Amino acid sequence: EALRIAPNFAYLHTELGRFESSRSHFEDAEKHYKKACQLDTLNYRCHFEYGVFLRKQNRIDDSIFHLLKTEELNPEFPAVYNEL
Repeated sequence: EALRIAPNFAYLHTELGRFESSRSHFEDAEKHYKKACQLDTLNYRCHFEYGVFLRKQNRIDDSIFHLLKTEELNPEFPAVYNEL
């Protein structure tokens, strides 16, 4: 229902990515994370959540890309340094 109402709301896609990942639906999760990052390229939380997801998938180079983007967008976000 939420996607029908607000299909271009980046935060929604980030949350759906997290939900799908928790259900081990990794392809669906990635689609939502990618969509969130595309919809709001300046939202550091979208990049952070995607980077964490990618790290858990052992896709380290891709993860680092999004975590560095997080740092670039918000260098005062301490969680990104833990992930890096």
